[in-house]
Amino acid sequence: MDWDPPVQPSLALQTFLEEVKFELANITLNRLKDNLSEGEQNALKELSCDNNIVLTKADKGAKTVIMNRTDRWSTKAEFFLVGPSNPEIIGLPTGVGL
Repeated sequence: MDWDPPVQPSLALQTFLEEVKFELANITLNRLKDNLSEGEQNALKELSCDNNIVLTKADKGAKTVIMNRTDRWSTKAEFFLVGPSNPEIIGLPTGVGL
């Protein structure tokens, strides 16, 4: 025999949920602090405005890669022509991809 108990609202549970909603609504989120100094931020802004420079996120870690645009494309072309199995031929350390 399948018997399901009748659903009865729990006053204690409803009160708890209302208190949690109230507390969550009153939480203020602090703005994250920048990890770059003002000078570093200004330098990155200047670099990003230069059309000859490419700023990209590194594959691993929270790093920024700064490359000359022409070097970037010639290195990528060599990488695809030579292949990822021999990165040292184009001057990349082993295990580094573009």
